[in-house]
Amino acid sequence: GRPSAMAFAVLQWPATQILVVRAEGSGSINESSEVLAALERQRLVPQFVAVLFDLRLLDYLPTPDEARDIAARYGVFGARHRCRMAYVATPGAQYGITRMVEMLSQQHGVAAATFTSFDLALQWVGEAVRDVGA
Repeated sequence: GRPSAMAFAVLQWPATQILVVRAEGSGSINESSEVLAALERQRLVPQFVAVLFDLRLLDYLPTPDEARDIAARYGVFGARHRCRMAYVATPGAQYGITRMVEMLSQQHGVAAATFTSFDLALQWVGEAVRDVGA
């Protein structure tokens, strides 16, 4: 069966400074904070340029109030680390709420985008790598 709580893994995309967060299970508003704490502690890359959040296996759907809270915390985090933040969501309600998080987080100065395709999200965060290298 599926895990009852959210399970998440922070991984390094091979040969890049891109981190991938894979989340699955039921999830909660509190666990969204734990993800940021794990990103703060990560030692996979010295300086990440982007974080790709793969939410497709996550059952948790934040309420609009929770989405505003997540957007504020993730927006501040992304702006402070000057990293791109991409979200991969399933079409429908998850995509809609994730787009809301994306747009609200942008008010904090973070470059964020939502995708239904992992490959397109990876391509977009990869552009950040090229921007930095230019």
